[in-house]
Amino acid sequence: MNAYASPSGSSGAWTKHFFGRERPVVSHAYPAQGLVRILRGAYPTLPAVPKDGVAVDVGCGDGRNSRFLSDQGFSVIGIETDKSHVSELRKANPEGQYLEGLCANLPLPTAMADVTVAWNSCYYMDESDVSLSDHLRELYRVTKPRGVIIVSMPMPSSFIFSGAVLETKRADSLNGIRYLRVEQDPFNLRNGQVLATYRDTSFLRAHVAQLGTLELAVASEEGDWFGYRYDWWVWTAVKSPY
Repeated sequence: MNAYASPSGSSGAWTKHFFGRERPVVSHAYPAQGLVRILRGAYPTLPAVPKDGVAVDVGCGDGRNSRFLSDQGFSVIGIETDKSHVSELRKANPEGQYLEGLCANLPLPTAMADVTVAWNSCYYMDESDVSLSDHLRELYRVTKPRGVIIVSMPMPSSFIFSGAVLETKRADSLNGIRYLRVEQDPFNLRNGQVLATYRDTSFLRAHVAQLGTLELAVASEEGDWFGYRYDWWVWTAVKSPY
């Protein structure tokens, strides 16, 4: 999906990618398979996910996951950074609710979401000193007690980091977070953008635990997809009621 909600310097490229085609991808886009599994499946270590209420889709891209969440019975708020992008989302889905905002400063009140989703979004960073920690703290802030945060993000072995350049450390780099500038995106969408990842799963677990008292479950999807390494973490965190 799109960026943090998306990187301010390249949000126009993402808007064009999603909406600037003769047949926009929104007309035939499917929701993320992993999100479908989490919302509709049952797995040994997956915590219970609310079945209704308010869902926030941070970095909602073309709105495919927002529409899926709405179909599941949620009242959905999709977030994107660019005014023109939000305008296109509203045109594509007039019944949806879409707001302009950044992952580091979501335009939402505290503890309002039953489910907060950041699918392929919260690890996109801008050129400021804003950190991944800032993004995750906002996801935590807007989620209700007993609500669930759902995040997907690439492992350092993912194809998107092939040839990436390690950036100057940010405030939370000592937590095992790496900031990498993409240089060889085969899809020419992310080149020049800085993405965050963890050195390994242990650092992910330790870092997310710093948000507060929560029940964390981490899954992974790893494999070769016709020449591309699709190595991703997916994690859910249930926010404590206390």
